[in-house]
Amino acid sequence: MRLPLLVPLVALLLAGSGRAEDEGVPRSADLTFQFLPPPLDDARYSIGVFAADGKLIRHLHETAPENVFPAALNGLVVKWDAKDDAGKRAANGKYELRGYAVAPVKVRGVATRGNDWIADDPKLRLANISRLIFADAETCVALGTLARGDWCVFAIRGDRLAWLAEVGPIPMNERFVPLLRREGARVLVEYGRTRCAWNLADGASAGTEQLAESVDTNATLGFEAEGWKIEETRVAQSDASATVLRELPVAAAEFEPRILAADAQNRRLALFGRGPENSNVFRILAWASAGEEGGKPVSRWRAVIERKVAPPGTFDALDAAPTLRVELVKNPLGRQRNANPTLVLSAVANASGTHLTAEDGLRLRTVSTVPGVQAVALAKGTGKGRVRFFQRDRAVSEEYLLEGCDRVMRFEVGKCEINERGEVLVEEEMEPGR
Repeated sequence: MRLPLLVPLVALLLAGSGRAEDEGVPRSADLTFQFLPPPLDDARYSIGVFAADGKLIRHLHETAPENVFPAALNGLVVKWDAKDDAGKRAANGKYELRGYAVAPVKVRGVATRGNDWIADDPKLRLANISRLIFADAETCVALGTLARGDWCVFAIRGDRLAWLAEVGPIPMNERFVPLLRREGARVLVEYGRTRCAWNLADGASAGTEQLAESVDTNATLGFEAEGWKIEETRVAQSDASATVLRELPVAAAEFEPRILAADAQNRRLALFGRGPENSNVFRILAWASAGEEGGKPVSRWRAVIERKVAPPGTFDALDAAPTLRVELVKNPLGRQRNANPTLVLSAVANASGTHLTAEDGLRLRTVSTVPGVQAVALAKGTGKGRVRFFQRDRAVSEEYLLEGCDRVMRFEVGKCEINERGEVLVEEEMEPGR
């Protein structure tokens, strides 16, 4: 029996004899369906193939515009090659093709939390710093890792970010940290037998070369040669007779530096370490003067710059959850035209970014192209069709506002069955009760 206004007209096109292969599907099977699109202006379509247990086995289209689908007498055409997402031919059983029409959903970023570096450059989603050097009296250069795991090198000149360059992935182990140093007008990052270079002035790439031998990443750093070291309660510089020349008291409860750099005049310090609540703290301080307190010499320092990385462990919404049920507008052409439709939305993160999907797995809207997101959630927004979308990685917590999430309509495309003999049956040919 055909469905009203929905035309699951299926043409099975066979190049061979039509006999079953070892998995029950003719090798050259190509199923063609026609469907009547719901009445939504500027809609995009997501269509999938679902097994009898409701599992999505094939994403046919995701947020595709209408012009992707060929037009036919009874609607738009969609094809399935009888394979799953892994490229394997589908097993015997019943299958249903269905989807969603989605009107334009507006995505707007409204907040970033837990990373001061984002204000300097949105691409600087810094998670950690492994090396620091003062390339000159004013410029500190740092080598670190971004939230997604790739490495970057960047320069702070005075109290501002001067430039940022992405290094990319670097193979390493627990005892290996790439070497960062200055050579003339260039900044070098060396690891294994690879050397990458950037111009100190502007961060422009100065090329990559292969070395004859592996670099020694345990080489003595400049600040160590100048007598600087990190102690339990201070950062101090001493001369050969152990006389303290300069020191910076550090309260362990407030900041525990792990990496140190000093400029050539020993009047500027760059520190990186752990702060309160497992935050990562970067500081540059300038030596102001020497004095005495209680009869002892003390050094006075002036803070030049400070940046923290401390993504909050929870999202800024009491009702934040992986899924959220929303009310939809009715599809006047759908099977249940008189029902009040609802849809369970899901927040999903994968290698391509973050997405708003239906609970059955079909993507409705891409929210961001940020890779490496570790946690996502949804919450109700203020107003009809508004949804708050949260995401967090190792560097920052972000919030987006999605508008128009109620303008989604379900639609059916068609059904088919692959029986034990490998025959593909259209909906009218399927045995009742099977």
